[in-house]
Amino acid sequence: MRLVKTHAAIALMCLSLAIPVHAQSDDEDEAPKALNFGDLEYAMPRNPMLWTNTPLWAEQRTPRRQLMPALESLKTAVPVGTAAENAAETLHKAGAHCQVTSATEMNCRYRDSETPWPDYFDSIVWNVKLSLTDGKVSDIDVTRKWYRHS
Repeated sequence: MRLVKTHAAIALMCLSLAIPVHAQSDDEDEAPKALNFGDLEYAMPRNPMLWTNTPLWAEQRTPRRQLMPALESLKTAVPVGTAAENAAETLHKAGAHCQVTSATEMNCRYRDSETPWPDYFDSIVWNVKLSLTDGKVSDIDVTRKWYRHS
C-alpha cells in the first residue's frame, strides 16, 4: 500500500511539472508585445556610481553596446520602409514625442527618471533618430543619456 501511495505522489508531481511546460508553448503563439520605452528602460543596466568629483548634471552617455537590444526592438517595431506617419504613431504609443526636423529626418524623444541610489535620482533621455527617404524610414539610430542630481 505504501508503494502505491509513493507512486501516486510521484505521478502527481510529474503532472504538475508538465502543465507549466505546456502553458509555455501556448504563449509562444501570442503576437509580439508592442514597443514600450518603459520596458526598454527597465531592461537597461543600472546607471553606475560616479566619481565624487563628477559634477551633478554632467551628461553621461550609455555605451553603444548596451543599447543594441533596444535598437533591435526599435528596428522590429519600425522596420525600414515604414511611412514616417506610421513610425511616429508607433513611437508615440511607446511613449516618445516625435518631430520632423527636415524632409530627411525625424527625431523622437522619451524622458524618464529613476532613483538608483537613496540620495540621487537620474533623469534619462532616449533620442531616436529616423532617417527618411521619400517619406519612409530608411534608417534608425538611438542614443541614451542621463544626468544625475540630488
